[in-house]
Amino acid sequence: MKHIDRGEFVPGKPGSLWDMLEVKAKPFVEAISKLASMSAMIRTLNEHKPEMPTVKIDKKTGKGLEALLVPFIESCGPLGAKISGKGAERIVQMLKERSLNYVELGVKFETLNQTFRDELESSRLFALNARAADCFALATETFGADVIDKFPDAEHDLEEAGKCLATARNTATVFHLMRALEVTLQFLCGKLSITNTQRVWGHLLSDLNQKIDAMAKGEQKSRWAAASSYLWQVKEVWRNETMHPKQTYTDEEAREVFEASRVFIRHAAKLV
Repeated sequence: MKHIDRGEFVPGKPGSLWDMLEVKAKPFVEAISKLASMSAMIRTLNEHKPEMPTVKIDKKTGKGLEALLVPFIESCGPLGAKISGKGAERIVQMLKERSLNYVELGVKFETLNQTFRDELESSRLFALNARAADCFALATETFGADVIDKFPDAEHDLEEAGKCLATARNTATVFHLMRALEVTLQFLCGKLSITNTQRVWGHLLSDLNQKIDAMAKGEQKSRWAAASSYLWQVKEVWRNETMHPKQTYTDEEAREVFEASRVFIRHAAKLV
């Protein structure tokens, strides 16, 4: 579980307009369901076994309950359920002190469940399937550490491209990829001693091709030529259209650009 840094709005810092939480779905859902199950079990015990209310929670049972509460507590703060988190922490402390009996624990679980529901009334939870979650990750994970090592200035846009793809912000995905590829183009030009790399793509690619044409025949020249050819295609097919205010992309188109860009930038990282 972690906060996602979305650029200028830094989660957890004063003044941030919003806060986003990445929650591992399985442990969080298990914690919630087990809390509910435990509440129901305790109610049943209290109803059918009169002796249970006075029985203190033993050490082994307490540790098991604590294990259920930990992922719940970790989720509460970022979700805005701070009161629920504090309440769960107090239950954990009482379990460690072995100061709770079953009826007291049942009451506390009921209160905790109700408080948590109240605090989440204004929150909205979203889920990513496995395919989307793979994109919603650090750039070092989606593109590779070697890529980020070679093109550090592209890291932010590569990471944002993955997050946008995962959340179906398709045009933004392509926009960030074009920015990252521009950084890559400028870097490649610099490696071949091409100056003034802030010029438009067309001029840079023309200069890049002249340098490549002057290389001796061999594998290295072929690899550079392949990189240049890809960037020409990007310029003609995607880049110019991306900068047009009416251009939009479907899920499939954005993923196609993403995957193609990933293949290219990994290829480019091996050139330098």
